[in-house]
Amino acid sequence: MSETYQLLTQMKLKNIKEYKTPRGFVAWSAELHSPQLGGHIVNVENSGTGGCNMYRVTKKLSPQMWFEQVYHPLEMEARALTKLSCEAFDTILCYTNEDEDVGVGLARYLANA
Repeated sequence: MSETYQLLTQMKLKNIKEYKTPRGFVAWSAELHSPQLGGHIVNVENSGTGGCNMYRVTKKLSPQMWFEQVYHPLEMEARALTKLSCEAFDTILCYTNEDEDVGVGLARYLANA
């Protein structure tokens, strides 16, 4: 089991807030927590319009560190596991519920794929 896979499956989504947009779509925001990286590392936002998630780093990580050392390896691992060609990590997060490990969202996605 790779270090990236362990990071992916042990992250948690917390404080999920969902709301309906003026056009009737469901948008959401949440905090992504990682025990390995010191807790709350990024805020995740999805506008509900079908686009990709937006990630806002906390003070624990720089934007460059988040992308190069965390997000990009997670996305590549997620693509390998889901066979999706893009937005694989975003998709897994959409299948993850409040206080669940992202690995549970991955398993839920794979069961429904």
